[in-house]
Amino acid sequence: FFFSSRRRHTRFRNVTGVQTCALPIWQAGEPDWRKLDGALSPLGYSLAPWSRKIPETTDASGTPAPAGDWEGRALPAFASLGLGLVLMALMGAHLPGIFWVQLALTTPVQWIWGWPFIQGVIRVFRGQGASMETLVGIGTLAAYFLSLDLGLRGGTDHLYFEVSVFLIGFIRLGKWLETRARQRTGEAVRGLLELQPPQASRLSRDGGGETGEREEKIPASDLRLHDRVRVRPGEKIPCDGRVVLGHSSVNEAWLTGESMPVEKSMGDRVVTGTQNLQGMIEIEVTAVGDRT
Repeated sequence: FFFSSRRRHTRFRNVTGVQTCALPIWQAGEPDWRKLDGALSPLGYSLAPWSRKIPETTDASGTPAPAGDWEGRALPAFASLGLGLVLMALMGAHLPGIFWVQLALTTPVQWIWGWPFIQGVIRVFRGQGASMETLVGIGTLAAYFLSLDLGLRGGTDHLYFEVSVFLIGFIRLGKWLETRARQRTGEAVRGLLELQPPQASRLSRDGGGETGEREEKIPASDLRLHDRVRVRPGEKIPCDGRVVLGHSSVNEAWLTGESMPVEKSMGDRVVTGTQNLQGMIEIEVTAVGDRT
């Protein structure tokens, strides 16, 4: 990871328009984003606009993929592990053609399901940097070609085809489990983002009422820094802010896990999506959009 990060750092710094480059976050002036993307693509990375929205995992057709991606990740993993058990059972077996049977079982796993790891080895020879896939590719190819050489020379007692198959299977199983965990985390984060109420009661000082303030309903996404928002009992707080008027208790259970309401008065901080329970309060917006 260290060397990969250093290579990204070096490539970014060499692009015209980049003022500073700090790992893992880059701050750029007005660079050519296509050049930045071109600098990273040989390393296996690409640029995409940052968005607060958590993207759905999609398959090749662009439709949402099922949780865990069974066909793409889980099936190759479990099939590889199953074939590995078969190869272990064949270890040391003195049967006619046993080498060719083992070779036939291993070759599809090595060159189809193990292809992403072989690509990691190819990237090294192209000078594009090493990664975990490179190490796995070297290990599986070493076991495969050593066994191939021994088998072609007539030695079937010490073949290592099962090493290659098991290694590919276990790594792909780990990637499948990681995908499942990331998808579930994404669903949880999307649920939290949906806690923000769609509308807010903004106060504007342009006449109306005894205090000279006018209340208007606007989309919560239209709030700006230092806007003043009124939140009535039972309503959800539409923004991060600071209480400037009133006193109330707020339910922050989704944020802190604390089931008891938290008392809020002037100067206290409130968070988007928490629920005002008792009194009416007015809030000055301190963070909006992606900064909440």
